Amino acid sequence: MAKVTARLPDFEVMTEHTYILFGDAHIKPTGKAIDYEKISFPPDVDVILVNGDLTHRSDPESLDAGREFLTQLASHDIPVVTVPGNHDPAPYIDQLLPPPVETAHRRVVRLDSAENATDESESQPAIVGWGCDQFDFSPEFEYETFPSTDPRGRDEPRQRSMERMTETLLTALRPFVHGECSPRDVLSTLGIQRAHWGTAQSQLEHLRDEYEQVSRLLSSTDRPTIFLTHVPAFATAIDIHHSIGTREEDRDGLAGGSIALRLAIEDQTPLVHLCGHSHYRGYHYVDGNGGGTHVYNPGVRGVVRLDVDAEKRSFSFEAY
Repeated sequence: MAKVTARLPDFEVMTEHTYILFGDAHIKPTGKAIDYEKISFPPDVDVILVNGDLTHRSDPESLDAGREFLTQLASHDIPVVTVPGNHDPAPYIDQLLPPPVETAHRRVVRLDSAENATDESESQPAIVGWGCDQFDFSPEFEYETFPSTDPRGRDEPRQRSMERMTETLLTALRPFVHGECSPRDVLSTLGIQRAHWGTAQSQLEHLRDEYEQVSRLLSSTDRPTIFLTHVPAFATAIDIHHSIGTREEDRDGLAGGSIALRLAIEDQTPLVHLCGHSHYRGYHYVDGNGGGTHVYNPGVRGVVRLDVDAEKRSFSFEAY
């Protein structure tokens, strides 16, 4: 809010901001109709965020249903920002998003760039987004496909085996993405068999490329950052594969999040990382360089109020 002194006009920078986050709605055109008249928001909400998988499929009927939902959200005169999920990936974003809804996919959204910018919006954290380009997603380095790094079938509980392996992987991969060791060094550290070197090295190069892109994006703004993604960061409390058991294969207890996101978050320490995909509601704190990052997933069809204080780096959430 503006605060005038006797000497000259000055502005008190607002550091507290409120968001409404919609998680993994998976809207289906044949599903239960949404009563839009019952949707309302308190006056202190600054931005509405949608973390992907707004629709369950990317066929025209599903995209129309998702577009109607976003149109209704935008009618409340609150900025709406979204990223594509794996069920409604980036190639369909133009069909899904009505104006003035914005996508943050691989870009930075600054609210003060809008025509209705105010002094308060100029203090808003930047929203940095990273969505999905296709339906399938696996960690950039597919550790479970190599015998030496597959935590399954070991002489200890799966959860414990996965915990050991995630620490081993992150310890080996941090210096690699920082340019402090070669792909061959990583393969040797992880005990990857020579027969798998070609595949593993290609995956390591993909990981480094994704890490560098995410890091550049996060470091491109000097504002506190809300990092909005669909997939979770690797090896966090909310990185739980939601397709468990024998539906596809035995993935119970495996971490399936993005290693590139995890390593970039550690290095760039955005204020908050909001994600989805795992359908598991929960909170995690990632320690990083010079601070840490609040990580939150609202769960499947979750609607949550988030309160963020950029100056104090505080974060709170409650079901809305």
